Amino acid sequence: MSKQSHKRYRERRQLRLREEMIRGMKESRDSIAQLRSIWPAAFPAKSDLVRPLALRLISVIAARMGWGHWYARGVLRGWKARDAYCNAVLRHGQRFNLDGDPVDEVVDDEAKELARQQLARNAKRRIKNGERAAQLKASSEAASIEAAPAIS
Repeated sequence: MSKQSHKRYRERRQLRLREEMIRGMKESRDSIAQLRSIWPAAFPAKSDLVRPLALRLISVIAARMGWGHWYARGVLRGWKARDAYCNAVLRHGQRFNLDGDPVDEVVDDEAKELARQQLARNAKRRIKNGERAAQLKASSEAASIEAAPAIS
């Protein structure tokens, strides 16, 4: 295989893996429900029960669920981007395994900073979506006023 064809192969492979991770992120909500049925302590429905997960769990989850590594990575990325998870990272100093038991891993300052950044992105997205919804509502109301029959 020439260098050029090997480079194209690697680029196509990276694109497929990235697409698989994005698919996992998009399907995260449904996939988290599946994870919750197996590991309810690691993926609780109540936000105040969420705990920071131990590191390097992607392979364990992927193997148990029959998912690809990159898909599982995307699902976990979706879980970890939630406000509840970010707040858990800021609240707790220790990480937890899939059974909900504490492990000998601490939540370091870098993880806390990443959680703060994600919370800021989430807040910005909510504001942007709120503004967009207000604009749509205003344009919808304006269109209904124009379409309303005149009262004589």
